[in-house]
Amino acid sequence: MTAVSMAGAKTRTDSGRGRSRSFFSSMGFVRRACLVLLMVALVAVPLMQAHAAPGTQSIAMGSGGHKLQIRSDGTLWAWGYNSHGQLGLGDTTDRLVPTQAGTDTDWASVAAGGYAGVGHSLALKDDGTLWAWGYNNYGQLGLGDTTNRTVPTQVGTGSDWVSVTSGRHHSLAIKADGTLWVWGYNYFGQLGLGDTTNRTVPTQVGTDTDWAQAAGNSYSSYAIKTGGALWAWGYNAYGQLGLSDTTNRTAPTQVGADTDWAIIGCGESFAVGIRSDGTLWTWGDNANGQLGHGDTTGRNVPTQVGTDATWAQAEGGSRHVIAVRTDGTLWAWGLNYAGNLGLGDTDDRWVPTQVGTGSGWAFPVAGVNDSGALKADGSAWLWGYNLENHLGFGMGAPSRFVNPALLAAPPVLAAIGDKTVDELAELTFTATATDADLPANTLAYSLAAGAPAGAAIDGATG
Repeated sequence: MTAVSMAGAKTRTDSGRGRSRSFFSSMGFVRRACLVLLMVALVAVPLMQAHAAPGTQSIAMGSGGHKLQIRSDGTLWAWGYNSHGQLGLGDTTDRLVPTQAGTDTDWASVAAGGYAGVGHSLALKDDGTLWAWGYNNYGQLGLGDTTNRTVPTQVGTGSDWVSVTSGRHHSLAIKADGTLWVWGYNYFGQLGLGDTTNRTVPTQVGTDTDWAQAAGNSYSSYAIKTGGALWAWGYNAYGQLGLSDTTNRTAPTQVGADTDWAIIGCGESFAVGIRSDGTLWTWGDNANGQLGHGDTTGRNVPTQVGTDATWAQAEGGSRHVIAVRTDGTLWAWGLNYAGNLGLGDTDDRWVPTQVGTGSGWAFPVAGVNDSGALKADGSAWLWGYNLENHLGFGMGAPSRFVNPALLAAPPVLAAIGDKTVDELAELTFTATATDADLPANTLAYSLAAGAPAGAAIDGATG
């Protein structure tokens, strides 16, 4: 319920910073591998490609109250709760605004797990290495022990990881060869290893080599194979495994016989999936109408939401869902205690309800009582619970954001036109950053590669 699942296949374009990286000519190992693993789903749902993960940013929202973002330059930023070092900043001090973690510029995708202020973080780099930090009481960092980490720490020495995701206190990842690996808390069999023993290092699930996508919620796990079959295991008290009963499973079990699943997401005790025809399906706990069927009755098998076949992405929070359609519109339903649906109020909704009237939305994320989404232009928007100022807008912000609020997007500079070398020598300009892809009151700029020899930017005056 926490990560932009296709962030590894993003494009990186750094306009304004004097360089760009094309998708095919120089995309990293993680991008190439993710492209192969997800090709089946993308080919099956061509309309979804336009509004899948945007090409400039990746974002994750943990149920533990911390947020992670990879920006267009490959830098990693974190904010929110930090009681166990889950922000990766070398300490346990909360941050109320996005703060850069280290100086590396090769981060590719992020995932965030945890609950009630306790969280762990996972990330992949462009070179296919896997990194973890934060709370580690159950071995969910995969580092062979149960010691917390306050800075990103490499998991093993492998460089063939292509995707990573997390549940509350367990982690799942897929390698380039299509194998599935798990570690962390396993009380309900959510690791899928046939037992209930925790693991402190990545451990392979079976021997299959055709896993394409994975997701985890509180104590359950889900995965889609390259052929489109959906599998589930772990805790099942609410029927969230979709297996027509409430019996836990300790090994992957196929959900029905269909082989047209394209996307799987999940909330605290429910699941949401999209099929290759663009239809939306939900199952599990429905106490607050989070399944979107117009009632509060739980379902123990995948049940279609309405009749529309235009769904592109969906992600579950604690008891709510944020989704995007193929036309780029944003939709929400379920629990709305803190305005986490972004609909301007705090009333629950039992059916999908459009957020605003605009389009251009690309990828949704959801936490406990907070939510977010990336737009196709790379801008990041957040809303919902902010009583302790952990949403990222700093001290003194409202305790609830009941509408999407702009957190980060690239600053826009007006064109200055052609200038001679003499004119450039004393060129002065004013730029207004209408939002914050950088910390407040700062601006980043650089000379283009084709600038005249000897041209420079004055570090003191800009």
